[in-house]
Amino acid sequence: MPNLIKPLLTELKNSAIAIAFFALAAAILATPIQLHFSISRIQHFGLASFTAGLGYIVQTVWSWKNLKLWARIIQSYFGLWFGTVGIILYGNPWLEPAMAIRTEAQEALRDIIIRSISLMAVPIPLIAFMWIREELAARRKPDTAGHEEQRSNQESPS
Repeated sequence: MPNLIKPLLTELKNSAIAIAFFALAAAILATPIQLHFSISRIQHFGLASFTAGLGYIVQTVWSWKNLKLWARIIQSYFGLWFGTVGIILYGNPWLEPAMAIRTEAQEALRDIIIRSISLMAVPIPLIAFMWIREELAARRKPDTAGHEEQRSNQESPS
């Protein structure tokens, strides 16, 4: 049982800051900020998204030495993606239909923003797949080395 808990605690340690920032982002979403400040719902989502992105960036910097290549890439990419989405949403309150009347230029820009955010999300599954492969390969290395050593011990005459 302790063999199962140790890797889990290590993974949790490498994600604790990001988890804390996600909890903060959830708290931001749960707090009715609009009662105190004049912001749109889109801006409210932008604040939460930016907070989550900041959490990923801080976690990546904090855990840099402990992370492998693809873990660094995906955490950095998530941080940049969430942060960029947050900045875009916060900086464009007119994206909320009830907040303002949009011009034709804003309608065109809205389509570009939606497509850009969607396009930025396309690499996420590929990067996640590479990260999972890297993690699985790292977990198999000690096992295969031990099996090869056992095989050589069994094959060698005593």
